[in-house]
Amino acid sequence: MPYRRVTYAEQCWYILRWKLREVFRLPRMPDHPCSHPGCPKLVPKGKKYCEDHIGLHPEEQRSASVRGYGSRWQKARKRYLEAHPLCVECLKEG
Repeated sequence: MPYRRVTYAEQCWYILRWKLREVFRLPRMPDHPCSHPGCPKLVPKGKKYCEDHIGLHPEEQRSASVRGYGSRWQKARKRYLEAHPLCVECLKEG
């Protein structure tokens, strides 16, 4: 069974709809400045540093567990913070 013939008005509508979608397409999240001090370059969401400075911050590329902050460290941290709710500087001030 052959397809029905598309009218000229329908063709125009499909083209117009496609072009409007292209024109009004916005990025989901705007780019933000590189986190390296003094760098104004914009980087996409999910990245922290531009290509020039990513090599200067290798520790931030690895996950926390790979860097040694696994579940044992998190439990010890939680116990310490429960026992010492204030930082050393705040304790000095009273």
